[in-house]
Amino acid sequence: MNTVEGAMVLSALTVTTGLLVSGVATLATAASARTLARDGARAAALGGDASRWVTQRRADARVEVSQQETLKGSGLQTISARVTLPAPLADVSANTDIVAEPPVEGEGP
Repeated sequence: MNTVEGAMVLSALTVTTGLLVSGVATLATAASARTLARDGARAAALGGDASRWVTQRRADARVEVSQQETLKGSGLQTISARVTLPAPLADVSANTDIVAEPPVEGEGP
């Protein structure tokens, strides 16, 4: 009887350990998604290509970038970047909003 109970306990410990490791890996991926979303939004705010910037760092990332006016008539634009990454337990995503840099006089096309 001891061998059956021991096998059940060992199986339960193995499953629990696997879930814990997967959970920690998912949390690490979520932190990476937040970092990529923030940096991608900053790149877009400075006039760069956020999607290209993010996918250069993580090829499996899905990126959505949108731009909208912050306040009507203000001329300020808000850039939203959403990054989705595959993780062991579920896909994780992060969203960041940032105000676009206003153009500097004498710069640009």
